[in-house]
Amino acid sequence: MCMKKFIPLGCGLLVLSVTTFAQSVVFYRGNAPLANNAEVTISKTTHDEFGALTIESGLSAKNTTDYTVPASLRRTILTSPSEETGAFLSTCFGNCVYDDFKNSTFPPRPQDEMMEANALVESPQFHLSLILVEGNYTVAKVKYEIYPTENPEDVSTVTITYDYNERSGLDNIKENRNDLIAFQEGNRLIFKYAFDEKNIRLEIFDIVGNTVGEYPLASDGLFTLPEALKPGIYIYTVKTNGKQLVTNKLIIK
Repeated sequence: MCMKKFIPLGCGLLVLSVTTFAQSVVFYRGNAPLANNAEVTISKTTHDEFGALTIESGLSAKNTTDYTVPASLRRTILTSPSEETGAFLSTCFGNCVYDDFKNSTFPPRPQDEMMEANALVESPQFHLSLILVEGNYTVAKVKYEIYPTENPEDVSTVTITYDYNERSGLDNIKENRNDLIAFQEGNRLIFKYAFDEKNIRLEIFDIVGNTVGEYPLASDGLFTLPEALKPGIYIYTVKTNGKQLVTNKLIIK
């Protein structure tokens, strides 16, 4: 919400635009504040400093007041994946809590942290994410609430849907280069790739080493396999001028 202040200046008025917020502590994503009760869905994966596959919320929190505020963070799980996925939440606000989905809210109470006046608290001090197991696709929906500890009614809320699916790694391809990801859509097999090399060829073999197909690829883009593969285990490799760039296993269900 934007408010205007009028300050006398000689015979006229100086008009200043001052941005104010309905809540004392607000969620940010990137460089922009989020509206209260915002809902965000995130599918893009990355790797944390320990090499674990994660979906990062990208959230930070800001104390919008002119004084230090003791703040509390509360997390409520709205949708949890099955235990077989091996996924778990990482929630850092001052200190970090790593847990599974057996507790929908923080035991025994929300996490607390002092927030300096007009200060943005970012990762690693404020860090919310979902830790994943490669290939175990899952969805988790989590509501986060942050508020001054002494005034729980002054609450900012955001709901994050962590959606790990077969397309989750595709946004990283052009950023990282020299990589290829395979995913299924119905009975179609699609490859997303980006390489700095030229004269790229995709080769697919069955589990005993028989060649299933060879296909030329452009430098980057999407390639749909022209024929459907039978269910089973396959190996695909990407080569250029005899040099092997990528080799991976593929399971067709």
